[in-house]
Amino acid sequence: MLKTKTGLEIKKVRGKGRGVFATKLYTEGAVVEVCPVITVLNNRDVRSNLNYYVYAWGKNRSALVGGCGSIYNHSNKPNAAVEMDYKTMTLTVMALRRIGSGDEIQFNYSPGYETQLGFKAKK
Repeated sequence: MLKTKTGLEIKKVRGKGRGVFATKLYTEGAVVEVCPVITVLNNRDVRSNLNYYVYAWGKNRSALVGGCGSIYNHSNKPNAAVEMDYKTMTLTVMALRRIGSGDEIQFNYSPGYETQLGFKAKK
């Protein structure tokens, strides 16, 4: 388990690897985390192991996301969503509903949902 100073902790999740959990209450609409983004990868350069941790970022680019950004898990019933800001090079995680202390924070990876992630969720 890794605790952060931002009200988040990273813990092992059975069948998923690691996940991000709240250590405090987040109300609907609250900003959970603002993650810095580094776009240094061309999509064709992303290797299979790294593919699980990068985001599609604009056309033909991939991005590494700082903070806990690359560790959040997928859910078909997410309690959070992401907003990508190409100008400030940040990814903001926001609560879609109340997230209590101890709850895993998840968003939907699926195309067309509230996120614009560049990979598909495991079924």
